Amino acid sequence: MSILVIETNEQVIRACVLKKGIKGYSLVDCIKIPKESGYEILTSDELLAVMSRITNCPKNVVIVTSLATIIETSMDKDKVKKMTHSYLKEAIKWEIEPFITDSVTDSIVGYEIIKKSREEMKDIEENQIWVSVISKNEYEDIKRIMDEEGLKLKRIYPTDSCIAETAMYTSKVKNKIIIDIGEKVTKLVQILNGRITEYKELSLGVDDIHVYLDNLNYDDLIKIFNDSLQQWEGSKEDTISKVSNYMDISFYKWNDSKEEIILSGIGASDEIILDFFTKNISSNIEVVYIEINQLSEFSELKETEFAAILGAGIRELSINRSLKTIGIDDTIELSRIIRERVHIMPIVALVSILVVFIGHYGFIKYRTVRVNSQITTLEGKKAEIEGKSQKYEALKNDKEQIEKSIAKDNEQIELLRWGIRENTDTVAQILKAVQENSTINLHSVNVLIDNQNKNYSVTAESSEARDLNNFIVGIQGKEWCEYADIKNIDEIESKGDEDEENQKKINYSFSIDIVKDSYENK
Repeated sequence: MSILVIETNEQVIRACVLKKGIKGYSLVDCIKIPKESGYEILTSDELLAVMSRITNCPKNVVIVTSLATIIETSMDKDKVKKMTHSYLKEAIKWEIEPFITDSVTDSIVGYEIIKKSREEMKDIEENQIWVSVISKNEYEDIKRIMDEEGLKLKRIYPTDSCIAETAMYTSKVKNKIIIDIGEKVTKLVQILNGRITEYKELSLGVDDIHVYLDNLNYDDLIKIFNDSLQQWEGSKEDTISKVSNYMDISFYKWNDSKEEIILSGIGASDEIILDFFTKNISSNIEVVYIEINQLSEFSELKETEFAAILGAGIRELSINRSLKTIGIDDTIELSRIIRERVHIMPIVALVSILVVFIGHYGFIKYRTVRVNSQITTLEGKKAEIEGKSQKYEALKNDKEQIEKSIAKDNEQIELLRWGIRENTDTVAQILKAVQENSTINLHSVNVLIDNQNKNYSVTAESSEARDLNNFIVGIQGKEWCEYADIKNIDEIESKGDEDEENQKKINYSFSIDIVKDSYENK
């Protein structure tokens, strides 16, 4: 956040860019050029000269000038509390009418309500107000020149209030007097308990002070400052009670006290003037400290010259609105414009309705887009879930098939285990019976086991038919055999050996089913 601050008087133009950052305020691109027109208002050529010397010149600008004067007034605190900013400015103009040279309608004002504690506010009925005022013509001339060069005039600040703001920003001492020594005038500001209590201007510049010092007129110079402070309260008796902490009534020496005296302006950087104040006014004197990051090409510039510029920038960039109200501008609150111009009320109503409908349409459209986006997202998630569900069902089916296969295999394994245990003896008995009831002609004997029905089949071949009869009779004679059933008998013709080429050999192939005795099966 930055702003261009320009201070003008009849002799010189000072300008700086004030930037506000996290660590505070900083001044950059400070310049000083002589005032050629001899009139305090900037000319277009002078403004162009300022802009050409500043890198990245901001568009927003505030002006510090003594053309804006300060007047003190008071108003009923309850009325002040009820008034809006623009109405309060109008009311203040009528309060200060006796003290301004222009008419009320030809003047533009700013204001600053003097801060007081809650306890003090309980005991008073009126607010003390500092009023800044400038001629409307002068304000419009300055604004027109700014507009012509593409700049926006934010406010015009009186020099006095800006000096005071710098002193309060750079020094945390609550009680102090600021003496700003300029080219042609010296401004005095009194601050008590952190509040601005008095403003004063002396027609005494740097050159004038040097004349007194060169002629060794120290007493006269001290008396000038002393008399100026006495005039703040009007009567000598009141002044004695108020300023006795600051200066000796003999007019020759300010007492050293807890209150601080701060020097600013071009005179504060003059060693001769500083030495005079330290030796003859007070040893408790400080020079305002202003840090400038960049002095442009003007190495001869003195930081103390930019006290008013820093104060104006601080007021303008502050988030505290009460610091800005002393700045003069011609803006009018929108609410007041609407109230005072009845004919635009229908337009305002129509615009309000349009704004509501457009806002509602925008909100509905935003919600629709958002809901559609959510629907798309949810549909994608749904498809993903369905895909995973299908995959899960497929895996579930595979699992069931595998479990069935495992169960079947286990059943077969169990059957095999049972068959081995149960049939070992029976097979041995059958083979033994085959051996006992067969001849050398019986061959190709096979025993087949039907585990499910607990039956056995025997197949064999023989060249003698009686071997079949003997074998069946022998098997049926066993205790463990319930019966033996001839399943089939086949004749098989085959050629004989080489020496029996012309002879045919007949073999008998038979198959017998053997059923064990039911008692034995148990």
